[in-house]
Parts: sequence; C-alpha cells; structure tokens
Amino acid sequence: LTKQLQKSGPLARHCNGILSKVLKQLSDKAPKNRERVLKVLSKVTDVDPSLLEMDFVRNVIKITIKDVAKSVRSAAIDLVGKYISNRPQLSATYFDVLLDRFRDTGPSVRKKVMKILRTMGSQQLDVSRYVKICIHVSSGIFDDQETIRKEVIVLFEELWFSNQDTKVRAEIISRVVNDPSASIEQYVEILQAILKAKPALRNNCMKICSAINEKLLTLEDNDKDNYFIQMGTLVTALKFFCDVDPKFVVSQTKFLQPNLSFLCDFKSKDSNTIKLRSAVMSIILDVIKTSIPSIQKPYKIFLEKLTEDLKKIIKNEDMTVLRVSIPCVCAIAKKDKKHATTVQKIFFTFFKFLITKVPNMVFESKTGFTALRSLFCIGLLAKHFDDFQKYTDKIFLLLLKFCKSQEELFQRAALQGLFFLFSRAPDLMNRAHDVLSDALKPGTSEKMHITILRSVFEFLEGEDKLVTSLQTVESKTEGGDEDEAEDQSERAESVIPTVMQNHLKSFLRLIKSPQGDVRYYALMVIRTAVKQGLVNPIQCIPFGICTLTDTQKRIRDEAVKMVQFFNEKRPIDLRNRALYGIEECYDFQRCINRNFDPFGDTMSLSGILGGLQKLYRLISPKKADRDKLLRGLVEKMKSIVGGLSSEQKQAKLQDNVKKVAFLAVILANLPYDYDEPLLIVFYVRKVVGTEGAQLYEKVSCLEKKKDKSKDICKMSNLSVAFSVLLDLEHYMKDAYQLNDDKCNSWSPYLSNKASTARCGRKQEALEFGLDGIAGYPKKAETKQLFSYFLRA
Repeated sequence: LTKQLQKSGPLARHCNGILSKVLKQLSDKAPKNRERVLKVLSKVTDVDPSLLEMDFVRNVIKITIKDVAKSVRSAAIDLVGKYISNRPQLSATYFDVLLDRFRDTGPSVRKKVMKILRTMGSQQLDVSRYVKICIHVSSGIFDDQETIRKEVIVLFEELWFSNQDTKVRAEIISRVVNDPSASIEQYVEILQAILKAKPALRNNCMKICSAINEKLLTLEDNDKDNYFIQMGTLVTALKFFCDVDPKFVVSQTKFLQPNLSFLCDFKSKDSNTIKLRSAVMSIILDVIKTSIPSIQKPYKIFLEKLTEDLKKIIKNEDMTVLRVSIPCVCAIAKKDKKHATTVQKIFFTFFKFLITKVPNMVFESKTGFTALRSLFCIGLLAKHFDDFQKYTDKIFLLLLKFCKSQEELFQRAALQGLFFLFSRAPDLMNRAHDVLSDALKPGTSEKMHITILRSVFEFLEGEDKLVTSLQTVESKTEGGDEDEAEDQSERAESVIPTVMQNHLKSFLRLIKSPQGDVRYYALMVIRTAVKQGLVNPIQCIPFGICTLTDTQKRIRDEAVKMVQFFNEKRPIDLRNRALYGIEECYDFQRCINRNFDPFGDTMSLSGILGGLQKLYRLISPKKADRDKLLRGLVEKMKSIVGGLSSEQKQAKLQDNVKKVAFLAVILANLPYDYDEPLLIVFYVRKVVGTEGAQLYEKVSCLEKKKDKSKDICKMSNLSVAFSVLLDLEHYMKDAYQLNDDKCNSWSPYLSNKASTARCGRKQEALEFGLDGIAGYPKKAETKQLFSYFLRA
C-alpha cells in the first residue's frame, strides 16, 4: 500500500520535472555550482542508475564531460565510471565521449578515463571498439605523467593478451598497427615494455603471428586492389612483431616467399594497383631481411627461390623496393656463402656499366634509367656486403663524379649512393664537403633538398644502430676484435659531429622551407643529431619550438617529441630559450605561408597551437618560469609597439602589427591554471598606459600639421596594435571571470592569494578573435588612412 501511494503521489508524478530543473543548474557560470549539481545527481542515480540511460540525462552528461572546468569534467567522469562495471550498456552510450577525454589537459581526468577504459576492456565489446581504444590511448606512452604511461602499458597488455580468441587478438593488433594516425614504432615501444615486464607473453606473440599467417594464406585475389590492401594489412602486422623481435616471425618467413613470387610476376597498367603492389612487396622484403639472420637452418630451396625473385626485383622495380631488396639479398649471402657469388655478379654488372659511361656521361632513355639504378645499388651493396670494402675508394670516386653531373637526377641518385657508402666509411664525408654544401644551398631544388635531408637522416639512424651494435660487440669480444670495434666507433664519432656542425645552419634554415617534406626531414635530421649529441642543442631549441606550430600534424608530433627530449635532458636551456622560440613562431609561419595573416586566421590558428600548449605545461609548474615567459611575451609586444613610431616602410610596420596580433593569439590560447590571466592583464594595462599616453599626445598635435600622411600611417598601425592589446585584456577578463576590482587589486609585486588559486573558464568556450578590428586600407591615401585611424 505504501509503495502504491508513493508511485501515485505528487512527488513521483513530478520526479522528471524536478530532475530537469536540477540539471538546468549545470548552465550556472560558477564551476563549483556545476560540480555540486553533479554530486546531487550522483546521489539520485545511487537509487536508480537507469536514469543515466534517459535521453535528456545522457545528453546533459555528455556536454558536462566536455565542460571547460576540469573539476566539473572530473566529477562527470566519476559519475559515469561508478556504474560502468555494473551496467555494461553504459559503455556503448558514453564510449565516444569518454574516449575523447583521454586527451584532456587535466592529468587527473586522463587517469580516471584510463580506469574506465580498463573496465570497458574487460567487457565484451566489438572489435572496432577495442581498436578505437588502442588507437586513442597509444599517445599516452609519451604522456608527461609516469603513472599514465604505466597505465597505458597495462591497458594494452589486457587488450592484446586477454582471454579472447587468438584470431580476435590478431585482428585487433592488425587493425591497430595499420592505423595511419600513429607510427608503428609507437606500438613497438609499447609491446617491448609489456614483454620486458612479462617475458612469458612471448609465446602468445608467436601464436598471434601464426594466426596472422593463417589468414594471409586464405586470402582470395578476386579483387586485386582489395586483395593487396588486405595482404598489406597482414604483412604490416607481421612486420610489427618482427620489429619487436625477429624470432616471432621466423616460422612464418618461409610462407612469405610464394607471396613475393606472385607479386614479382603480377603485371598491371593501373598506377594505384602498382603502388599497392610495390608497398606490399617492400614490407614482405623488410620482414624477410630482418628475420633471415634469426633462422638457424633455412631450407636451400627457400633461399634459392628467394634469390631468383630478388634478382628480378633488383632488375625491374623502383627505388622504394630496391631500398629493401638489396639488404635482403645481402642477408641471404651472409647466411649462406653459396649465394655470395650472386651478390658479386649484381655489383660488378652495375659497377662496370657506370665505369663505361663516366667519360661522356651521355645517356639515352633506357640507359639513363639503368644508370640511376646502378648508382643507387652500388652504394647499397657496398653498405650491406663486407666483400666490397676493398672497393670503397673506387666507388666513392665514381659516385663523386656523378654528383657533379649536369643532370639533377644523376646527382640525386649518386648522392643517395654516397650516403650508403658513408655508412661503411664515415671518414669519406670530409672529402665530400663541397658536394654536401652544394646540395644544401638555397638555390637548389626542393627535390634535391628532400634527397639530401632524407639521406642524412637515414645515415644518422643507421649510425645510431651501428654504435649500439659496436657496444654490444665490445662487451662480448676480446683482443683484436674489441680494438677493431673501438677504432670504428672512434672514427665515426670524430667525423660525424664535425660534418653535422659544419652544415647545421643549412639544416636549420631548411626547417623553415615552404615545402612540407623538406621541413619534415630537416626536423628529423636535427632531432636525431641532438639526440646523439652531434650538434649544439642550444642552437636547435628555438627551431624545435617553432615547428610546434607547423600546419602538418606529423611535423608537430615530431616537434613535441623533440621538446620533451629537451625538457628531460636540458630543462634549464629549454626554459631559457622558450621565449625566443615562441617569438620566432611568427617568422616561421610567414616562411611556410607567405599569405599568413593572424587577423584573418585567428580561429583556425587555435588548431595549430596545441604544441605550444604542451610546451607551456612543461614550463608552467614553477611560478618563476611561467611568469618569466608571459612577462617576456608582453614585453616583446611592448617593444614592437614602441618601434611602430620609428621611420619604417608601411609594409614593415603592418608586418610588426601582425606579429603583435599573433603573440596575442598565443597568449589567449595557452592553458592557464593559476594567476596567469591576472598577470597578463596587469602588464597589458601597463603597456597601454605608457605607450597610449604618447599616442594621445601625438594625436592632439596632428591637426596642426599640414603634411600628416606619414604620421597617420604610423598612428594607424599603433591604433591597431592597441586595439589588439585591449581585445586581449577584455578576453582574459571575460574568459576567466575577472572583474575590475580583482584586476586592480592584483600586482606581481605583492603576495596574492590569487597566485595559488586555480582559475576556470566560463561554460561558453570563448574564442579569441580579432574580427572586430578594422582592416588596413588597400591604398595608402591620407584621407583613407585618417578615416581608418579614427575607426580603429
């Protein structure tokens, strides 16, 4: 009777209405009030968790999980996470919004999301959701919080080595490592960390490789494009395990040879199909090349058929496939000396052909392609096969002559061959100084720049692996072998740093190239050289910071890794050079995009400032560091504004105003937690107060002058700069709920409670925009400038 009275009573009838009114309080401006509402909702859902599945409750919570205040987001995630384990249906409801929060700026939020994702992973989700979790969480391996990095490794262990069927695990891993949003090296690092903690899981890896191979054997080739895509997905998964440990794929290597034979004989006129075929062939060759040294007793028939396929590939395929086929045939010759004669025949065929063409260097169409192939291959063969070491000097002189050819194609092929040879004899780099300088000079084509930068990067990567292997040899060998390893290491260490330091300015200049591939490889060269200690890192820090704002994601991601390395190894230098690096970001943007205009691109700029936000988080934990950086940026704006009164051309003045605008956009988008907005408002007011007073005096004297066009030009630029500063001040006050009393009472010279209190943004995620500021007149006529000046 009591239950029936409760159900039919007025309170029960108005329950939804009361709940709706409670949820409406989540629109309150104060984060603390919104947090209290979520606590109330948590008490209600304790009684009836099914409320979380109601449409209007679900929509409100999804919005709250994305709230601009960290404390509110954290409370919303706690609310959902409390019921995920007992109500698995909530996983599907809140899956996407929770997954997105793993990239939250708040470490506490990311930790809570990780805990929920682990709970979800233990439930029976479909494969696509497991794949999504892996892809989104993989970036956590580089998180600045060690606890999150450890949680990521544990989560991957649970998802990849749970009690699921081996075929399901194989499908999950295959789809994850083929996703283009993250590099395969990232997943290699994760799996290596898992196996280091639990070596017993190596058997599971072998079983997964067997499952991948079984699926590869059952593929049907009805649709060639789809067939190559599926084959590529599976062999990429095998490559992933091979990169972790070649022993994982030793049993599967023999099954890859028939696929390679099929690809060699396959013919097509469709360019996309040919590209897919070449890509798959390269991956298969890479797996075979890496795994062959680990095969104890390879079948003779297997090696013979593989060698025949490789001879066809070396004769007919493009440079991408040649890059892995030559090391592969050399690996076979090292494994079985009977195949050494094959490698020697290939080498001397190419070498003799080039010798006969050196005197006149005149090539027809067909012989020209053979020459390019020969230049590329003799360098690779000299690098990977020890028997050609006695021909090193002859190969070097031959390649050097082709580097001075009139045809750029031959220069580029010879240059790649040289760097392959440098891996065998680094001391030859000193003799090729002029060739390297010519390839890096400003007037050279972008293709030449890409060739030289990529060659240097691959050479440095190879040297890093060589040094590691030499250290291993040194620890295992005795007597003469140890001395030989030490001599090689010392020779490399003495030559390479000198060459890199000599050409460092050229590498740094190319980081600002308008061409994306040039910037990418220039950054990779600098990052690798800094990591190996080959160049002065202090020179490189500002350029690494600049590339944090690159328009290409892959470049921004590599720049973040470089800055994290500086923060780990050279934290003091990073903080000292951070201000200069951020100042140079505007010039970097102008170099990569001549039409760059912060007044027109304010909203889109926020998408490329994520790297600077990460830099600020590395610097911001210490109040002295963050205050120094922010004060320095405002002071830089002040110096630019002060220079607008000097005698400069109008174009230069306008460029300086745009630089002020760009710095203002950066200041508006950095993630602030403490009293930074008050500090920015304080110093902006100081700049406007001192420089603005001078502007007011000049305006009052302007009407007395007859020829006032020059003064109006200067003052129009000053007025725009002041408008930007005032917009920045208003934005800070609005976004962080700062009233005039709070701003007036705050001073960096006094001890303030605000300096220890956290700030929170409004619910409306305000965007800093400069659209309201008047644009420049197209013609610099006095009347137009004067009217423009009055508007601004």
